[in-house]
Amino acid sequence: MTTPAEVLAEYSRAFERDPEQAAMGFYSEDIVLRVPGAHPYAGTHRGRDRAIEALSAWAAATNGTLGPTEATMVALATDTAVVHVAMTATRHGRSAQWERMILYRFRNRRICEIVFFEYDLHTVEGLFEHAPESDVQAHTVETR
Repeated sequence: MTTPAEVLAEYSRAFERDPEQAAMGFYSEDIVLRVPGAHPYAGTHRGRDRAIEALSAWAAATNGTLGPTEATMVALATDTAVVHVAMTATRHGRSAQWERMILYRFRNRRICEIVFFEYDLHTVEGLFEHAPESDVQAHTVETR
């Protein structure tokens, strides 16, 4: 049996090499990605393709600068992991740093849910609030 710790470690290594390939290999087909806020990248994204589209659009809006600088804490349970990360991104000449908790739920060696909890949602909103429509790829988003 593979533990969430092993899956998360494999996913992290794969994500560093190629985020989209990591998503294809580790996300369940019916994954749910929950991104808080009112910015154009926020919402509930259902399904592997939609989750990848949402994360790719968000990364593209920052020219690939969006990402964790370090993981400072990992807590594990039978089918769940919580990771605390320091985040950074630069968009249109503005840089931001914030902290995020990421909840991962696992089913059958796959990530079936990812939930972001931003410590400072105001910082994230400020960086992404005025995203032009061209920044956001067309995808179905279900909001709360």
